[in-house]
Amino acid sequence: MQHLSNIQYTFNTGPKNFYNAPLEYDTDSFHNFMVFVIDEFDQDRGVDWSENQSLKYIKAQIDNSLAFGWKPEDIIIATNFEFEHNGVKTVLFENQSKFSQFFCKQESILELWEKGILHKPIWYHDVDAFQNDHFGFPKFDGDWAQCPYVGDAGNNEEWNCGVVFYKPSGMDILQYLAEVERTEQYGKCDEVITRNFIRLNPQYNHRTAVLNSTYNMGMTGLATRYKLSHKPIKTLHFHPDNPDQYAKVVEGKNEMGIPLVSDTLKQTLDKYF
Repeated sequence: MQHLSNIQYTFNTGPKNFYNAPLEYDTDSFHNFMVFVIDEFDQDRGVDWSENQSLKYIKAQIDNSLAFGWKPEDIIIATNFEFEHNGVKTVLFENQSKFSQFFCKQESILELWEKGILHKPIWYHDVDAFQNDHFGFPKFDGDWAQCPYVGDAGNNEEWNCGVVFYKPSGMDILQYLAEVERTEQYGKCDEVITRNFIRLNPQYNHRTAVLNSTYNMGMTGLATRYKLSHKPIKTLHFHPDNPDQYAKVVEGKNEMGIPLVSDTLKQTLDKYF
């Protein structure tokens, strides 16, 4: 693997109109993929995920996905424990990162792709990123796409890895990223490593794309994100068991003064949170 730590990269911002570009879709046939590992990694970031709390999120994700019309076989959740709910069974994966929980994302995709369990375009999302509206696999140039973190000025230089769209043609980039992470010398945050070694790397940045924040409406820069996003919001990324976040997203106690959840997602949240 080429040593890249001393190379200076030029940032490629992607299409300047990505906020306003129309939402177009390549296909409705893709995987709804998540990964969740119960391990000691959570202690590093001050999160105490009990097994019951983890399972509540997973149950909510499964029920919400089914409510939006997903087939059970296309809802794939990679874990290190066995669990089944409403016809969706978690998939055990072996190559769990021993260094950072965040790296399990890349390792699990590569492993399940090699095993043929994943074989279509992939919508990866964290278990706290909930579908809020119907959408297809977005049309974009390149092999994978993500949304930016959006500050008050609409900054799009920091990539958010909570939602990622992968095309099958991007597996070589993912393999390279995993090899970088396995060296255990560039930190434990996959967002920092992805930005430094993929987004800023001229070898790969032309194969990546920036998506409108409607696909990953998180809590940072909420008002700016909402203003710049296509409506209705496609994915809401928040902790519904956090009273402050619940109030902002579900009850509309935010700068815009409006609730962001769809009726479908609200029914799921009412059941579990």
